[in-house]
Order: sequence, then structure tokens, then C-alpha cells
Amino acid sequence: MNSRKQTQSIIPNIIHSLNANHLINLINNAIKEKFFPIINIHDCFGTHPNKMEILEYKVKKEFILLYTKDKFINTFHKRLIQAIKDNQFKIIEIKDNKFVENNDKNNSLLKIPSIPKLGKLDLEKIIKSKYLIY
Repeated sequence: MNSRKQTQSIIPNIIHSLNANHLINLINNAIKEKFFPIINIHDCFGTHPNKMEILEYKVKKEFILLYTKDKFINTFHKRLIQAIKDNQFKIIEIKDNKFVENNDKNNSLLKIPSIPKLGKLDLEKIIKSKYLIY
């Protein structure tokens, strides 16, 4: 396994998964609301011209819900810690910091980064934006 490639691919894979989740949420809610048709190619969406404003609103609203509803960063952090534990690594807490006990010759400790502080970006303002690029 190439650890460098693994490290470099984690963020693009997370973003790709979030984009896919956004699409699934959009389609599922469109089906519930009987909103047809929705056409998508990768991360672009289309419908009949007379329904474009509605689709634009739905795309933006699902984006906002995805990133505000479940506190993604907290959930992701907890899942990573659980994955570390599930793979039989020991987590040690020292002065409000978490470390993974590395099973190398030195039994070194690898610090688990803290959850970053969020800024003051108001995602609800996306509804009024002309474009949504993610």
C-alpha cells in the first residue's frame, strides 16, 4: 500500500462522497415531491426550462441541509476515531489531546488533530446566491 497516495486521496474522496450524497438527497426529495424530470451529469443538474428556478432552489437547499443538519465535521471526526479503535489501535488521552499508540519499534504516539473551529460563514445565504459551485 502506498501511504502517500492514501494520504493524498482522502480529501478528494470525502468531497466526492459528499457530492454523491447531495445528489442522492436531491433526487430522493424530488421523487417525494413528484418533481420531474431531473437530469444530472456528475455535479451539474438540468430540467425543463420552465422548472429551472425551482430546481436551482432545490439544489441550493439540499446543499445547505447537507452541511448544516448533521454537523459533518463532528460526525466525521467521531467516525475516524471509531475506525482507529475498530482496527485495534489504542487511543490515549493526555491533557485534552488524543493520541494513537503507534505499533512501531519505538511505540511512538501519533497525535489525532482536534476538530477545527468553524468560521462565521452563513450557509443559508447560498439560497440568494446567483451560482453554486462546489
